[in-house]
Amino acid sequence: MKSMIIYVLVAMAAAADDQSCSECAAHDTKDLQVLLQSKVTFEGHDDNIGQSIISGESDAFMELATIVRGDLIDVEKMALDLQTEAAVNVNVLQQTVDSMKPGVDAARAKFKADRKVIRDSFKKCKKKITTNKKKWKTLSQCAPFVQYFPSLLEVQEENEVMVQGPKKTKAEKKAEKAAKKEAKKAAKEAKILAKCKKKPKCELRQAKLSAKLAAKEEFKTIRKSFREYKKQLRQAKFQKNILPKVIVLLKPELLKALAQVDMSDTSTGQVRTCEQALTVEERTDCIPIAEINLVSLLKNYMNVQLNGQLKGHFEKLFKKIKEGVWKLFDPPVGSIKNSLVAAVGTTPIVGGALAAAVGVIFDFLYKAIKYGVESSLDKVSTLLQSETVKGIVNAVFATGLFTPQALQDTTQKAALGSQLTTVADAAEKSAQSTSQKLITTEAATAQAAADAAKSGAESDITAAGEEMQEGENEDEEEDVNQYEEEDAEDIIADDE
Repeated sequence: MKSMIIYVLVAMAAAADDQSCSECAAHDTKDLQVLLQSKVTFEGHDDNIGQSIISGESDAFMELATIVRGDLIDVEKMALDLQTEAAVNVNVLQQTVDSMKPGVDAARAKFKADRKVIRDSFKKCKKKITTNKKKWKTLSQCAPFVQYFPSLLEVQEENEVMVQGPKKTKAEKKAEKAAKKEAKKAAKEAKILAKCKKKPKCELRQAKLSAKLAAKEEFKTIRKSFREYKKQLRQAKFQKNILPKVIVLLKPELLKALAQVDMSDTSTGQVRTCEQALTVEERTDCIPIAEINLVSLLKNYMNVQLNGQLKGHFEKLFKKIKEGVWKLFDPPVGSIKNSLVAAVGTTPIVGGALAAAVGVIFDFLYKAIKYGVESSLDKVSTLLQSETVKGIVNAVFATGLFTPQALQDTTQKAALGSQLTTVADAAEKSAQSTSQKLITTEAATAQAAADAAKSGAESDITAAGEEMQEGENEDEEEDVNQYEEEDAEDIIADDE
């Protein structure tokens, strides 16, 4: 397999190297040992190598900086879709509430009109009772109460017999409990009506009460649906308003985690040269320097071998980086979430809804952040792999050691192989170190502003919850006031 790779690379490089070989005689050949001693040995760490690797003609350094600043630490950008969805949800619910309001206003007006009809009809019917005690129920003045007279509301009482049957489900038990409650209520009404039997004024009063209750229930049914949508709207607005606050609470914690990114582990040793010829060498992760005599072939082979080798290396490295970020990020996120859920959960009336809303926001935002960070780190990994390969190849040939003459000198192959791995290791280490420094520095630089932005965010969230509570109170108060207003009108009518 390796022989075939060499064959293909030779074919690719032959044309390019023809010119180089024709110019070999023109080069002033120097002693390889002198070059080995005089050129940079790359011992230790040189930041300039990394800078040259990822800031060359491809502007990879600027591209990396853009990814880090514009994607990796920009939580607002990660949550942009969430904020858009929250705004859309508010708009949809607002349109629904607005479309329902005319119907609710009409139902409210009808309720008020029905109560007035009940009052007026009660007065007129009551006057007719004294003059027509036998047929008063058939008079037009008493028509609004016909459906509520005892003859239509009597409930046949039946003795309940407990029968042992199969075990009931929770839903069946709940339905049975509700049915018993209604039966008990009906029985109570029937008992009251029974006492009024043959007492016209008493029957009329009970019919009036039933008519008032029916009018109220009709209005409440329409109002209930409207109120539910208004509650959903308030909750959606609450989520939309607190989302930016939750972002500023979590961003400092993410920056702290990113500031600890470590690429130092296993950052060297990816470039190796084969110790034996391809015909006997069992390894597939080495460069057969002993069998390569062309500059172009060496470059091509290094590109192929390095891309394959570094792909697995960076996948493992960045998987470890991601795990490290979440290990540092998750505990404070859980703590902040629990604190806010507890804080808003104590809000009267709406505490349960608010706690659920906060939980949903945290869960969705966490997923958005995790996706944003990991996809950004994947971009960094891909870019770093590509530029590290280019950087290693450039650094190796920048030594000036790997000339056509040197590659054709079989006595110097061992020295060239050793120098190749030394230069490659230093270049790879420097590239990763420079990338790590960019991420950690950008995160640390943004930390102060993020810490300052979160001031007061928690109190703003609890205040938003209290605003939702006030809206619920206002709706409830509006209905209570209307009921009390109608009851007051009843008292005035009775006094008259």
